[in-house]
Amino acid sequence: MKSIEGLPDRDLLKPKEVAAFFRVSIKKIYEWQDEGIIRGINLTGKMIRIFRSSVIALIQNGSTEK
Repeated sequence: MKSIEGLPDRDLLKPKEVAAFFRVSIKKIYEWQDEGIIRGINLTGKMIRIFRSSVIALIQNGSTEK
């Protein structure tokens, strides 16, 4: 299981922070949010913030498959 070390300690995270943490593209983070793999909120248009708790849940679940 991946550790949360390196994950910023804030409730809402920027897609680029989550992408860097998982070592995936920012586009992939938007896809995961659209698919319900991770939860976030839309601020304006396509600007989103990802819930840190959602990232932790994904780590604990260990799967990006919906």
